[in-house]
Amino acid sequence: MFTKIVKKAIEDVLNQADNGIKLRKDIQELTDEKRKLKDELADIKKEKELEKIEIEHLVALKEERMKLQISQKEVELEKQFQKREIGLMQKNHDESLKRIEKAGDDMKEIYKEIMLRLPNVNMEIKRKN
Repeated sequence: MFTKIVKKAIEDVLNQADNGIKLRKDIQELTDEKRKLKDELADIKKEKELEKIEIEHLVALKEERMKLQISQKEVELEKQFQKREIGLMQKNHDESLKRIEKAGDDMKEIYKEIMLRLPNVNMEIKRKN
């Protein structure tokens, strides 16, 4: 009976030792897993930061591209405005020249009429003398 008790005690001690070893292994595995998770978390944070920087860079590029497109559109609109303005100025210039020519022709016509009348007036004046 004593041997049974001793065997039982030895088995209990061995079981406890086995349990202790298992617990140590479990603790070591959990510690390793914790370390791996911390490393993964650090990697994920780095990736997130890099992606954030990349997104900010892409947004900045997009904004610059949009500013450039707006500038190009402004230049194009300004060219169109100048083209229209020059067209209107040319049209007004041409109309003004036509009016001036017409006024000149009218003045010539009036001058001719006056000249036609003047010789008659001069003749009449000569006759009276």
